[in-house]
Amino acid sequence: IDSFITQSNEGLTIGKTDGSSSIMFSPEGRISMFSSGKEVMYISQGVIHIDNGIFTASIQVGRFRTEEYYLNPDINVIRYVG
Repeated sequence: IDSFITQSNEGLTIGKTDGSSSIMFSPEGRISMFSSGKEVMYISQGVIHIDNGIFTASIQVGRFRTEEYYLNPDINVIRYVG
């Protein structure tokens, strides 16, 4: 078995037994993701916090989407999507 589920006062944790990745659901409502024991992402009080990220296709913030230009992947475009 290479994965585990534990329950403690800190919350419910699901992860790999080698410590490479896990996710914890705390009683306060915080959801945390860990990589090599370091918290790299969490959701708390309606806000997602990510230390580093790579978006491979597109990202939308509000009414604007940033994505690769379909004719040239070396160019990014920002589109108004209403």
